[in-house]
Formats: sequence, C-alpha cells, structure tokens
Amino acid sequence: MTGKHVYQILLSLLCILLAVLICSAAVGIYREGSRRKEEHPLETVFTKEAVEDASAHIAPLLIVTAVMAGGGILIGVGDERKVYPSGMKRNVRKDRQVSQTIVRAVLLTAAVVCIIAGIFNGGMQDVFVKAANICSECIGLG
Repeated sequence: MTGKHVYQILLSLLCILLAVLICSAAVGIYREGSRRKEEHPLETVFTKEAVEDASAHIAPLLIVTAVMAGGGILIGVGDERKVYPSGMKRNVRKDRQVSQTIVRAVLLTAAVVCIIAGIFNGGMQDVFVKAANICSECIGLG
C-alpha cells in the first residue's frame, strides 16, 4: 500500500465522518427547534443561532477535509486503475495530467473563495431561509 492509497483512505474516512456529523447536527437542530416550537408555536424550527452553534463544531473538520482534498488534487492523488467503457486503460501524457491538476486546483480555489465571499455577504442566511421554508411548507417538516 502506497502513501497515495493511505491518503485516499484517510480522506474518504474524513468525508464520511464529516457527512455523519453534518447529518447529526441537522437532526439535532430539528429536534431542538421542534421542542422549542411546542412551547412557543410562533417560533421557527430552524434558527440562525442554532445553525451557527452546530457549524462551529463542524467547521474545523470541514477545513481540514477541504485542505486535504485540495492537497490531494495538487499532488495528483487519484485512482490510477481507471478503466473506461472500451475496457482499455487511458494513456494520458504527463503534461496533460499536470495541466488538468492545475485547472482543478484553480477551480477548487475559486469555489472556496466564492463560498467564503457568499458567507460573509449574507448569502448563506438567504439560502438557509429558503431551504427551511421549502422543508417546512412544501414537504411538511416542522
């Protein structure tokens, strides 16, 4: 087992752990909000404060996972056993792989910058309110 394989396994485990923590945080916010709504029917189930509290615990792991994913792209960690529909392994020249890695790193950096700018711009609150309204009005949660 090479270092790249260990890196892939570690990153996969971090992603799974992150997904579990995000799901459990969402369920916890919903349970707390439902309890609060029973006592005060006019309150909303999801509040900005509850989301901020829950995300504060998850943020360090999210940052570590994102940095590891970006680092993996930069050092070229990937599945070297790719088999394509023709059944042949793809033979890509090294310079093309390097250019693809650079493009991926630039796109990842641009995505992270845009996400951070949206959070500071208040876009996260808008998306959260819309998502909560869809869940509570259309689907029937809350």
